[in-house]
Amino acid sequence: MKIKNIDFFLIDVKLVKNKSAFDNREAIIIIIRAENGLTGFGEAASISGRGEQGLAGILVTLKNYKDSIVGQEACNINLLHQILDKVDDRFPNNCPTARAAIDMAIFDIIGKHRNCSVHQVLGGAYRKRIELMIQIDGANVETIVDNAKREIASGYRGIIIRLESYADSKSLAVTTAANTKLLIDILDAVGNDIYVCADAQQSMENPSLVCRMFSDIFRKRFHSNLTLQQPFLKNDLTGHASLRETLPIPVQLSTSIVSVKSMMQVELLKAADRIALSLENVGGFKQAMSIAHICEAAAIGVHPLVSTLTPIGMAAHLHLAAALHDPYPVHIANDFEFDSSIVQSVHVISDGVAILGDAVGLGININEDKLKSIAIIN
Repeated sequence: MKIKNIDFFLIDVKLVKNKSAFDNREAIIIIIRAENGLTGFGEAASISGRGEQGLAGILVTLKNYKDSIVGQEACNINLLHQILDKVDDRFPNNCPTARAAIDMAIFDIIGKHRNCSVHQVLGGAYRKRIELMIQIDGANVETIVDNAKREIASGYRGIIIRLESYADSKSLAVTTAANTKLLIDILDAVGNDIYVCADAQQSMENPSLVCRMFSDIFRKRFHSNLTLQQPFLKNDLTGHASLRETLPIPVQLSTSIVSVKSMMQVELLKAADRIALSLENVGGFKQAMSIAHICEAAAIGVHPLVSTLTPIGMAAHLHLAAALHDPYPVHIANDFEFDSSIVQSVHVISDGVAILGDAVGLGININEDKLKSIAIIN
């Protein structure tokens, strides 16, 4: 069963935040067609401000991948990734988002060919009822707290709180005080049963200041449900390792995790208690499962992170989450609105919980005529 062709469809997706219109983003839906008529679906979501992960970089990389794997055996995932490795060697601007889209579609075809779900291809599902966590935003502390309470009341079991950046115009002291108050108020509001991830977005620079900040937060009582995500620059693994030795809560890395090699360095340096694992960051299921196996052996927790924009990427991450040993909630980076008449999913997402369906492959169907009608490029 060889790959006959690969089609790309560029579409606009409307994102919503806190139940109101927020922004538009572009996504590329890919369809891999096999000679026997099977099709596999994948998605690549563009990331503004990052050239290789932006729209132009994704499209160029997808074309290079297409030229190299059309005619190859569709179910030989090892050989296909070896070919993709050679493409990446020839074109040094690495684009894991594009590679993840190809990988999703290949695993979709493999599942359909074997008459099973993708999570079964990955080794099987530890669970099919998957709790979700969501990023909370707001103009001020009071609004953020109110939004957090509302999302938790609706069923979410975890929240992401973005800390103010130390790179902003405010002084370190003012920013630290604001972040301290924000986390204290959030933790007091949500209690100890909800995962709270404080996302520093690589903005912290001083380990001593970080430790003092959390000492102030824990002055009244310790919060075991709090995690600090990506406090330092993504390549500063020694800094994260040092902080992990002194900070009494888990240190979680996200943007640092881009490959199996990067995960090996994290494990060797003992730089993280947990990681946020995204298919788009690491290039698809094959790399993600290798990373997950390293984490399981090293007792490092894994939080699945969804930053795709359509039901295709969501379905892929739910299959990944089902196949992971850790029962941490799946982080949904954004809510999105998508026309269900174009892409239909068998998976049900409601009240902060996702229920994984049992259809073959990713469990996704696409109305190609309607997809073509909304596509900007096809």
